Formats: sequence, structure tokens, C-alpha cells
Amino acid sequence: MSAILVQMSDRSWTKQAIHLACSAARNSGCRVVLLYLMSIKNIGLLGTGIGAEPPSPSENEDIEEYAQIAEDYGVELALQPMTYESLDSALCQAVELVHAVVCFAHVPLGKLRWLHRMHLWSLRRRLEGADCQLNTLDPREESLPEIVLHPIR
Repeated sequence: MSAILVQMSDRSWTKQAIHLACSAARNSGCRVVLLYLMSIKNIGLLGTGIGAEPPSPSENEDIEEYAQIAEDYGVELALQPMTYESLDSALCQAVELVHAVVCFAHVPLGKLRWLHRMHLWSLRRRLEGADCQLNTLDPREESLPEIVLHPIR
């Protein structure tokens, strides 16, 4: 089953992305996967669970709220925890893991706008290689991609 991946980030951004993802999922028959990323400083610890911190109490409350939003839309929401060292690599691996057709990712804005645009271009190309569309919800992007999902038959 195809999925729509939503990276868990700050509360307001994630809530907006969850609403959009759930609306698209309801119309296409996809499920929504909430990606909870845990940064690891030592790359040798990736995948071991060592050094990864579980969600805080406030993050758990947010996750419950996101689950309620999905329930209100009538779509399935799954939580996917993942340790990572590189955001781009983590997003690409998660897209392949859950068979995502759309990825909502909160990519931090760097100090240099042109470098940020190159970063987004590179990430978008990597995800397109996995047949996944990137959406950052960033109004500063010159062309926000339109989400087009077709019903699963």
C-alpha cells in the first residue's frame, strides 16, 4: 500500500502537513506515516537504538493530536521512528521503507538562499528517483508542487 510520509517537525508545521496529507490520503486510499527522527551523532550507532531518545511527553501529546486528526479524516496514521545522521539520507530511506508517493519534509532554511535552493533541488531529484514527490510547505519556493494522487483500485 502506498503512503504519504510526513516528517515530524515543529508543531504548527507538522499539523499543517498532517492535514494536507490526510486530505490527500482520504482521496487516494493511501495511508499516512508520521516520521519521528532521532538524531545520532555517532554514525556507528545508527540502527542500534543506542543514543536514541524516545519522544518527550509534549511530543507524545502532539503525536496523539496528529493521530486524532487522521482519525477525523478517516485515514490510517502510523508512527515510524528512525535514527539518522543526515536528514536527506533519512528521508530517502524512509520513503523507500514505507513506499511513499509524497513526502512532506521540513528542510531548514540555511543562511544562503541559493545554497538552500540547490539543497532542495538535490533532495527533490533524489526523491523523484524513488517516484516520490517532495513538499516542503515553504511559501518562498518559486514553484510549489501540486499534489496529484490517483485512487488505488
